[in-house]
Amino acid sequence: MTQFATADLSNASVNGIPSDYERRSLDLALIAKGVASGVFVSRRSVDDVLTQSISPVVFGGEKAGISVDEDAGLVKAFLQNGETRCAKFMGDQGAVSLPLGAHQVYFQPSKIETTLPSAADTEWPMGDKAAFSPADGWDADALAHAANIPFDYEPDTYTAAFLVAHKGRIIAEKYGSGATKDMQLPSWSMGKTLTAILIGRLIEMGRLELDAPAPHPAWAKRDDPRRGITIRHLLNMTGGLDFSAAWAEDYEERHGAPDHAFMYSGAIDVFALALSRALLHEPGSFGAYKNADTLVLGAVIKHLVQEAGEDYLGWPQQNLFDLIGVRRLVLEPDPYGNLVTSGFCYGTARDWVRLGLLLLSDGVANGRRLLPAGFVDFMRSPAKGWSGKYWMAAGPDGWKDSIYGGQVWLNRYPEADKWPLPSDAFFMLGVGGQYCFIVPSMDLVVVRIGFVRGVIDNNTGREPVASALAALMSAYNGDAR
Repeated sequence: MTQFATADLSNASVNGIPSDYERRSLDLALIAKGVASGVFVSRRSVDDVLTQSISPVVFGGEKAGISVDEDAGLVKAFLQNGETRCAKFMGDQGAVSLPLGAHQVYFQPSKIETTLPSAADTEWPMGDKAAFSPADGWDADALAHAANIPFDYEPDTYTAAFLVAHKGRIIAEKYGSGATKDMQLPSWSMGKTLTAILIGRLIEMGRLELDAPAPHPAWAKRDDPRRGITIRHLLNMTGGLDFSAAWAEDYEERHGAPDHAFMYSGAIDVFALALSRALLHEPGSFGAYKNADTLVLGAVIKHLVQEAGEDYLGWPQQNLFDLIGVRRLVLEPDPYGNLVTSGFCYGTARDWVRLGLLLLSDGVANGRRLLPAGFVDFMRSPAKGWSGKYWMAAGPDGWKDSIYGGQVWLNRYPEADKWPLPSDAFFMLGVGGQYCFIVPSMDLVVVRIGFVRGVIDNNTGREPVASALAALMSAYNGDAR
């Protein structure tokens, strides 16, 4: 049996503020990983990835050099002084950031194969055949105008895809920035909702309970206070773990690189990082947007799947994707083989529509129940502990609502910040302006995939999406169901 290294957290952020060298190293690691995913998973050019997705400037203001070895599947990001970080393409596991000085990953790659027939010969949504439907109840010209809006903003290279599905069929679809319907695109934190769906599959299969303590041996000791954290708490991001984030009111630079971002660039065992954190708040009492809760959910999935002797890396394909028409959605792991579904997921825009349709149908696909009855209702219900909070900070004076559910966001913001959608809308959200809106009252799913630089450099994340949604609502002449 192949032996792999154990998780090393010696350089984790618990050791305090990182040196300038460490900051540069983390920046380089994130650049190498982003370029590798863009080139080898999305099949985009290096120039496009750097223009649209990855800032090549590291801490201290120097621009990193990039080298891509197509044959070896290796990307290096380096500085003039020789500092270098690498990422390796691992086939169906996508691109993986290598620990400093490492030349390999510490897990056995797995070949992921779908059992589905050709998409071109299979009816939508299990395939791509006859995916479009006449837009009954819609003004065709106004609908086309709404779909064009996200691509009209300057610069226009930050929107990859915009799709609208009504009553289960696609009625508008447009791509830009070189993207196509078959391109695997970054989703970032939309993957958190995917994590919730995978948890729902385990619950429906009778292997997990929503209100039972999170079943992981790392928290199994009788006196461990984290034993009170339930699956519901983690889905609601009210687990209460001490997991630092740069936007937290109590965060100070002396605390070190914030855990919420460090997990993406540290090339560490991300599950071990999250499971190692102490309890800061009583479970269920304090809502806070932290990767910790999603990572622990991921660790629970891995533990239960491996405990049953099943293929962990292939489990999502076999037990979810093949059942809803998704032939390939790349879930990238850390170097230790943990799927980082909090943010490292690459799928087509149509596949995110398929996931949205699963939630729209209360977890039923092809007449088969994949999620427990009522699970989607739980996901889109306001999470206790989030009342009056925006992210980690307080909302406007006098506002007491909750904007978060079960690994999804809710359209329950104060009036000035609401999306121009019905109040029952809920949505997946990624940092690059990636969205999947589900509107039960209109039988509607809307997906927009954007690139990170549009948000970071030009703040073109929310505005074009909000404008497109407002135009979309004006284009609808039908009745809500």
